[in-house]
Amino acid sequence: MCAVLVTLGVAVAYLAVVDWRHRRIPNVVVLPSILCAVVAACVWQPAALVGGAVWWLLFSFFRQRSVKNRREGSGAPGQYFGGGDAKLAALCGILAAWHGLGWVLLAIGTSGVLTTGRILIQDRGRKTPPQRAVAMGPAMVLGTLLAFAVSL
Repeated sequence: MCAVLVTLGVAVAYLAVVDWRHRRIPNVVVLPSILCAVVAACVWQPAALVGGAVWWLLFSFFRQRSVKNRREGSGAPGQYFGGGDAKLAALCGILAAWHGLGWVLLAIGTSGVLTTGRILIQDRGRKTPPQRAVAMGPAMVLGTLLAFAVSL
């Protein structure tokens, strides 16, 4: 079990670095990682699947809303939520909920605060919405790491 968690931790850290540098989360890494996390959770910690589903559903809902707002022309930039972020959220949700479902709420909250802070710092002094996507992966990974570390 420890080897699987360490491997998933390395994959999540790699995805955070790639997202930070390129603003993209590659399916080649995230999809096998999700499959590995789901299988590991089914074997050792079935309740952790609920954490992954909660975070994935939350991200998918907000992504759908931001795309709809962008189409309707409301002021929302609609580019903060990507499909890769939703997939990474499922993976991070499983890992954050490994020791209990409540820990995923800490991870989501931490991720939200870090991402909002990044957006505010990036957009300081700007009157228009940013033209470049914000890397949410590093904030999600840090939130997951915090939840996992605190729950040990």
